[in-house]
Amino acid sequence: MIVNLQYLRGIAALMVVLFHVTDSSGRLGDALALPDFGIGQAGVDIFFVISGFIMWVTTCRRSDTAAGFLLKRLQRIAPLYWILTLALTGVAVLAPSLLHSTQFDFDHFAGSMLFFPVLHPTFGDYNPVLFVGWTLNYEMAFYLLFALALFLPVRARSEVLLSVIVLAVAAGYVFQPDGVAAFYTRPVVLEFAFGIVAGIAYMSAMTLGRSTALALLLAGALSLALFGTGDHSPLLDGLPAAMIVFGAAMVEKRGAPLFRSRLLLVLGDASYSVYLTHVLVLPVCQIVWKVGGLPTTGIWVGLYIAALTTACALAGIITYFCLEQPLLRLARTKVWRPAVKVALPD
Repeated sequence: MIVNLQYLRGIAALMVVLFHVTDSSGRLGDALALPDFGIGQAGVDIFFVISGFIMWVTTCRRSDTAAGFLLKRLQRIAPLYWILTLALTGVAVLAPSLLHSTQFDFDHFAGSMLFFPVLHPTFGDYNPVLFVGWTLNYEMAFYLLFALALFLPVRARSEVLLSVIVLAVAAGYVFQPDGVAAFYTRPVVLEFAFGIVAGIAYMSAMTLGRSTALALLLAGALSLALFGTGDHSPLLDGLPAAMIVFGAAMVEKRGAPLFRSRLLLVLGDASYSVYLTHVLVLPVCQIVWKVGGLPTTGIWVGLYIAALTTACALAGIITYFCLEQPLLRLARTKVWRPAVKVALPD
């Protein structure tokens, strides 16, 4: 495990949480004026770059099978997502008045469970039932592409992977397709390629001085803060995210992590749970805030942001230990294992 990247996972998850905390006053109404933190969406860009990086680093020197690779990814991603999707669907069917935007639609539900983009019945965009799961549709498509590349010799994998991703985006630009084709040819998918390139460089003989790697990380963070759009621009969001990820990895390649933080490490471990659950925790917190009659002006705005962000982080950490980890252990039992023994990446 690259500790710095675990820290980044936790930070990226908190960025997304902060974006959604400040994006809408939700059930508290217009009386709550929140500051803009659109750049928090760039947490997704960091996640995508890390995915490309980790997939390359964990497979480039192993003889992994495509089936084994996909099984491990499915074990890691699916159980918690499926349970939360089923829970939210259950509420939409049994108590739809509790939800503002989620309506039951079978095709939409099926697409959500299969990690396939289907238009949301109320949003009108390709968000699944658990709407932050749109990123998982990209992740699973990337895993499928990566699994197919495992049939190739190692020396050819990177060229094929990078070529397919770049050609997909180029086709989207030239042909301007609609629907699902448009979804999968959006420029944001280039961020997986950035991660692969960073992973190739990391696994090579390349070394950077600790100060140089740290400077690269800080330059990426500064660029993201000053010029990031929050709209997943490959140039203004993706490249700075790649600089951050590569710099963080290279700092640790020949030495220790930047610092030691048990809290950030736990948050990084729980980042997937934090990411998936925070959109369910936020409306509950808003209801509690409203029922409690707490103010929505002045210093209370800052307290509101801090309280809801903390609540989302704690709920995600609890979900990680009480649900995600047990589900992962269960998924790795014989129930999920293939009949033929395969080597699986971490």
